Amino acid sequence: MPREYFVGRNEVLQELAQRAKTVVAGRADQFFIEGEYGIGKTSTAKVAQLQIKQLYELYPIYASLGGVKTLDEVAEAVLRAAVVAGGAETSGTLEKLGEFLGRYGAKLKMPGLEISLEALKKSAPELASPFGLLGFLNEWNRTAGSRGISLVMDEINGIANEPRFSQFLKSFVEINVLSDRPMPLLLILCGTAGRRMEMIRQHQPMDRLFRIIGLRPLTLEDSHAFFMKAFNSVNISADHNALWELSVAGQGFPRMMQLLGEAAYECDQDGIIDLADVNQAILRAAEEVGKRYVDQQVIKALRSPEYKAILNKLVDVDNGLDGFLDADLRPLLTESESKKLPSFLQRMKKLNVLRAGEEKGRYYFTTAMTWVYLFSRFRGPAHAAAQYKGYST
Repeated sequence: MPREYFVGRNEVLQELAQRAKTVVAGRADQFFIEGEYGIGKTSTAKVAQLQIKQLYELYPIYASLGGVKTLDEVAEAVLRAAVVAGGAETSGTLEKLGEFLGRYGAKLKMPGLEISLEALKKSAPELASPFGLLGFLNEWNRTAGSRGISLVMDEINGIANEPRFSQFLKSFVEINVLSDRPMPLLLILCGTAGRRMEMIRQHQPMDRLFRIIGLRPLTLEDSHAFFMKAFNSVNISADHNALWELSVAGQGFPRMMQLLGEAAYECDQDGIIDLADVNQAILRAAEEVGKRYVDQQVIKALRSPEYKAILNKLVDVDNGLDGFLDADLRPLLTESESKKLPSFLQRMKKLNVLRAGEEKGRYYFTTAMTWVYLFSRFRGPAHAAAQYKGYST
């Protein structure tokens, strides 16, 4: 989510800022921002970095590890991120960083730095060890004249199940912490709970390495504030009820909220977002989420009238994160639907839509974005309208 539209997460930002304060006092710290796809992990990490830079002068380096599968590629991603961060600096610091990063293939080219991908690849192995990366970051910190570094590693899907990555992180953190003069470093990883558990399975000590920050969906009030900011920024007004309907339909997932806002903007013809625009936007956004996050086999299976009927009632007992008990769902079903429930649950498990929990009879959606799709597609505007009534004043 663009920073100017960012809402909520105040407690998370405060916690990270408080820890950053101890980092500049000479202690390193590390966090794992955990949450479902589309919940806003990246946005939260980036906004936290910018805030921490303003408050405590910790230099922000954001590295996306999307597609990364080896330690050399991890090092390359961090090096590339450092070059990008350095290129955004003002002239004096930029020249110093340009000279330093020239050793790794970056070239000073005002008003920024030019990246040679071939040179980065050749330089990356130097940083692919805990000592190598720490040495690089320490020298970066001295050259930039900052009080420390906040390093975010995001999109860890491809590397989380690699044992060497977990071992690398543990050594990287411990070598720094146990040194005579620890580098002021705030390390933040972003991923789902499943990815964190993969890392722990690969190297058990990982379960003690990070402080965990779990992200929940945004509140209705924060969602409402997001849509207000977004539409105001393009001089579009919105009907009161339309805003609340969008807020409910987004279910507190920033990615879905963005898609809804874009769809409503495209549907609008008169400069005022109304309920007719929102009704169309919800269906458009649902289709987009379906294409991106939901397997087509799942969508085909859910066209069954019996399954649709069960899903319509399922969203009343599940918010997409906490799961549901089949005992809570059964009283809402007709006799015919109740007979279909066992086959429905088995089919959803086979399609990897649902997974069984440890508690007998409890089920969870494997990804919350699948639930968001189902909520929007099969319940749509009418259900959203029913939920926002309590906020109409």
